[in-house]
Amino acid sequence: MPRLIVVCHSEDCRNSAVRNPTNPRPMKCVGEFASAWNFLCETCGSRRIVTKDVAGGMFGVGQRDDGTGPRGGKGPEKYRRLGGVIK
Repeated sequence: MPRLIVVCHSEDCRNSAVRNPTNPRPMKCVGEFASAWNFLCETCGSRRIVTKDVAGGMFGVGQRDDGTGPRGGKGPEKYRRLGGVIK
């Protein structure tokens, strides 16, 4: 998981850093690429891609930037950090 808290910067989102600078809502990490993380704002639906050199993480893990490869890691979906719920 990324070490950085990513917030929305959309001017239309009520929970973004632009409209709510004192308490912006963190975006949810919804995917991992080989060199970046994919974040989704649950309020407005906008997405942000943040590279792993900024947010942290291991390069080469996750779906490759060309769209091939695993989408959520190895093993069953229930053991993946981004893919499922651990029960």
